[in-house]
Amino acid sequence: MKYLADESVDLPIVHALRKEGFTIDSILEISPGISDPKVLQRASNSSAILLTCDKDFGEIAYRQKMFHFGIILIRLHGLPIELKAAKGYLQKPILRIPKLRDVICGRIFPADFADYRR
Repeated sequence: MKYLADESVDLPIVHALRKEGFTIDSILEISPGISDPKVLQRASNSSAILLTCDKDFGEIAYRQKMFHFGIILIRLHGLPIELKAAKGYLQKPILRIPKLRDVICGRIFPADFADYRR
């Protein structure tokens, strides 16, 4: 599966996911400053699942009825960047998301990281 991280996902997290074998592009690297609808459209055009910390994408997808291959909403507020990018911290919950494209396509998955706060 391919992933696209929007600007709210810190680059150290993107780099950590790449090291773990995830195929992931980052808006911060390829097109910083584009609007949220354009980010969602870019993810859709590349058949990628969107990773975001921004709750607005759920509203955009729902209200504007924009097709998407899935949105994973990650909530890591208040955690130091070192912990956010730590090996296994983010990867394990993302891997819990269903891997079948027909299951995740068009759905929004809030990823709860409370289990991992130690």
